[in-house]
Amino acid sequence: MPITKNEFVKGRAEDALIVKIQNFLDSNNQKAFTEEEIMKHIYPEHIAWPGDTFAFSSAMLILAYAGKIDLRFVDTESGRKTYFMTK
Repeated sequence: MPITKNEFVKGRAEDALIVKIQNFLDSNNQKAFTEEEIMKHIYPEHIAWPGDTFAFSSAMLILAYAGKIDLRFVDTESGRKTYFMTK
């Protein structure tokens, strides 16, 4: 059901996921994080993550293409994981 412009303006604005990811990585620029670690920081109350990771994957591809982040595949005790870090 459509809403009026006035109702829309009263809604809560939120930064796009890509901005939240970039801000988090920039503020922790001496560490690399997995997808799960990043999303738990951005959405600590979201217990069902990773459920739908399409938005995260899209944001990371854009950030990588723009040269804002690096990613590395790291072998850990629990297997190979992808880590992300700001440039």
